[in-house]
Amino acid sequence: MPSLENNTTSDLVNDLEVIRKHLGVTRWLVAGGSWGTTLALIYGIKYPESILGFILRGIFLGTAAEYDWLYSQAGAAGFFPEYYRDFAAQLPDCKDSNILADYYEVLTGANEIAAIAASKAWCLWETRLSSIEHHHIEAHHIEDAHQALCMAKISSHYFINHCFVDEGFILAEIDKIKAIPAIILHGRYDMVCQLRYADKLVQKWPNAQLQILPKAGHSGFETQTIDGFCKAAETMASFITEQRSNDK
Repeated sequence: MPSLENNTTSDLVNDLEVIRKHLGVTRWLVAGGSWGTTLALIYGIKYPESILGFILRGIFLGTAAEYDWLYSQAGAAGFFPEYYRDFAAQLPDCKDSNILADYYEVLTGANEIAAIAASKAWCLWETRLSSIEHHHIEAHHIEDAHQALCMAKISSHYFINHCFVDEGFILAEIDKIKAIPAIILHGRYDMVCQLRYADKLVQKWPNAQLQILPKAGHSGFETQTIDGFCKAAETMASFITEQRSNDK
């Protein structure tokens, strides 16, 4: 099982910088999706001199409102009430306001059977929200207990701790990376990470380009998202090559 010791956003950011130096890379293009965008942005804010550019998919800024959207009845649950009932049913004694904390307690508790059941419910909820084709996703699709437990345990660890950053940190510090180019992809029908947060980000980031994918949700495996990411990589590669030529 994954260890939660020495496992914070700051630890991961520092790990990335250690890897960059170990590989002998002067600057690199940083890409990420969902929580990966949070990590990429925080890494860039701390080490802007290490970044050539960003390709980000499904912006998540790590704010309280985003956690509420995912885990309270007032958010995505309003669009998928039957799926949320399945999610909440795993913790029958839980109050809505405490569902994240209660899930974390079970996922990190000593009862392995309960933890596995909770992890499958956790992953099923997010998987159903992630795809436009959500109506095809049933409980039996979450088969790998080890993978589900790793995903749910680490996700809840970060979310219960608000990703180990102050509220509003990314937008407050965005000026540190405002000169760095970025292509941001976001599905119009993303029900995990709301489009509004990608829009807020680009309003404060003049060198960021937001591409709204009209037939995509949150999943990185939908056709339009894959195509958009490949094109973004080609665009960014051409831009970086041109910039290097101009610098000579």
